[in-house]
Amino acid sequence: MLELDRLNVISIDIDHNVRPDSFLILHAARDVVEEEGFDEKLESVRDRIDDIESLHRTRELTVSVPSPFFFCRIAE
Repeated sequence: MLELDRLNVISIDIDHNVRPDSFLILHAARDVVEEEGFDEKLESVRDRIDDIESLHRTRELTVSVPSPFFFCRIAE
């Protein structure tokens, strides 16, 4: 996410709030969120993350959304 912040795709403030850096990105994000089945996909991802975290083996988690505008890698 820091790379996206450096590329001015998103902004991350001091409280770690993330927001799109332009209306184009905002509209792209809205399009993804408004797609049919998005809530179910999101819930499925949350469930998988909970399963991984419950194993206490989480070292690295890579999340990607099928969109050319969004890729996030969270590492310890």
